[in-house]
Amino acid sequence: MLSVESLQQILKPLFPGLMGVRIVELAPERVVAELAVRLDLCTTGGILHGVANNDQVRGRKAVCRHHANSARTGRVTIPSSGQPRQARSAA
Repeated sequence: MLSVESLQQILKPLFPGLMGVRIVELAPERVVAELAVRLDLCTTGGILHGVANNDQVRGRKAVCRHHANSARTGRVTIPSSGQPRQARSAA
C-alpha cells in the first residue's frame, strides 16, 4: 500500500499537484485531500472557480482509483456530489 508521502510525490508533477491538492489521509476505505483556495484559482471576489472545484474532485477520484488498485481493496466511486461510496459488486 502506498504512503501519503509516496502518493504526494506521484501527484506533484501531475495536474492535481499543480493545482495544490495535498493528501492528508490515506487508508483502504478513505482518502482525504485538501486544496488551498488560491487567488489564481478564484473568480472575481475571491470565490473558488467552479472548474477548479470540479477538477479537484476529479483529482480525488483518480487518487482513490489509484489507491484502491494498489491496495487491492476494490473499486471506489465518487459521484458528482463529492461523497465517496463503495461500488457494489456485480452479481
